[in-house]
Amino acid sequence: MEDHTHYYKSMEPNYIAMGRLLHAWDHVEGAWAFFFETLLKDHPLSQRTFFASSAFSAKANMIERLLEVSPISERERAMNALERCNRIGRRRNDVVHGTWIGVDASNTIRVAIKKDHDDTSAVAAAYISKKDQKLADRAYDADKMLKLADEIQALAEEVFAISENLRRANAQ
Repeated sequence: MEDHTHYYKSMEPNYIAMGRLLHAWDHVEGAWAFFFETLLKDHPLSQRTFFASSAFSAKANMIERLLEVSPISERERAMNALERCNRIGRRRNDVVHGTWIGVDASNTIRVAIKKDHDDTSAVAAAYISKKDQKLADRAYDADKMLKLADEIQALAEEVFAISENLRRANAQ
């Protein structure tokens, strides 16, 4: 039986980064669920309604519709945060639904697949050579995944802060 220990050791930073990214995304969705609940004034079905859809785009649409009809002071800030979250969510999906490509013996990247028959080797080559930045941008190494996770986490904290501001305003 062949020993794959080296491969798994080289993948460890990627698995850690992927875990941080997934955890951060879970946190941002939780922040939006709290925001949604805040907009609905803690209605008992707000959480069930929010999580009825698994796709974040559907959740974002519900939030957007509520923001259009809710007289709140934080509307513009919330809309900006939602727009940023949709952009970040697309990058998160690129990573989560991408494929692993070995660049060399010690470096593996996650590549965003845009089409069913996408040439992942071309993305890996662009990542190595840095000649085609647009193509190389579709490659995520552990450091880039961790930066994305940090960006998502910061957004989650902002959404929680918006919710807290609204709750304080509602209490007055």
